Amino acid sequence: YSGPIAPSGQKNPNPVVISVKGLNKTFHTAGNMFKKSRTVAAVRDVSFDVRRGETLGIVGESGSGKTTLVRCLMRLIDPDNGSIDITGVDFASKTSSELREHRKDIQIVFQDPYGSLNPRRNVGSQLIQGPMNFGVSRKEAQERVQRLLKIVRMPPDCVHRFPNQFSGGQRQRLCIARALAVEPKVLIADEAVSALDVSIQREVLNLINDIRDQFGLTVVFITHDLRVAAQVCDNVIVMKEGVRWRSLSSRKSQRMLRKPKRNWLNRKPRFRWRWPSRSAAENWGFLITTSFVMSRRTPTCVLRSPEKTLNAYGTRNFAIPTTTG
Repeated sequence: YSGPIAPSGQKNPNPVVISVKGLNKTFHTAGNMFKKSRTVAAVRDVSFDVRRGETLGIVGESGSGKTTLVRCLMRLIDPDNGSIDITGVDFASKTSSELREHRKDIQIVFQDPYGSLNPRRNVGSQLIQGPMNFGVSRKEAQERVQRLLKIVRMPPDCVHRFPNQFSGGQRQRLCIARALAVEPKVLIADEAVSALDVSIQREVLNLINDIRDQFGLTVVFITHDLRVAAQVCDNVIVMKEGVRWRSLSSRKSQRMLRKPKRNWLNRKPRFRWRWPSRSAAENWGFLITTSFVMSRRTPTCVLRSPEKTLNAYGTRNFAIPTTTG
């Protein structure tokens, strides 16, 4: 597909690719003599539509049901009830054998680039495996992989190397190429940039947007960071305890970011660091600043000189020593 995508702020005239109605998923834990049985409603009555060429952001705190929702979309787990219509196919009612030919229509890029690739096999054999599983010849699959490596800005000779020879950002680019190798219609990014350095996150986000516009993909972007979702997504779903708490446009999500009305959208870290004295900090080679977003797991690191940082902010805002000599 190479047709036009609706400009930002205008209604997308393209057809609906993902249509979810009344989706529910509940997990049951059996009890024993030491603990009671437990029932957790991970996804409760979630409904939304996504059109071709759009990016839907799903944000929420840990345990809100984001990943469970995506696993139900891909039928990695079976939903309790509800309908999942992807490119005209009801994924919720199909059996595993009936879904086999349709699984190439929806692909995912996982959060951890270090665990997504098999360290025992070279990159080329892993990238061509998907197309070959769906009946593509080896020669055609290799040609397709070479085109995709150029799109994700990786050298063509990297197919002969192993995953441990690449950085985290390069591995994530290879994972994106692997997902595109089967020519999907829907691409899911499950916190695809949260495990990367801040300097690499922008490059991967721009790459995903470029691929979406070039191939006319529908992108589902999962993240903890509402600021990232407001910049790259056309619409945002905010989830809370398995429920679609609110559905927002990009403009409304930016307004919510500036003035959040819910405590869990503007949560501060619950712990405090013990910082050393100024004299000890002055002997360190560099300092790392940390600024917490919605997820308290991913600090933003900025390299600064000790003198400039200490004079501007003082010693209580920074601390990580380096070995000298």
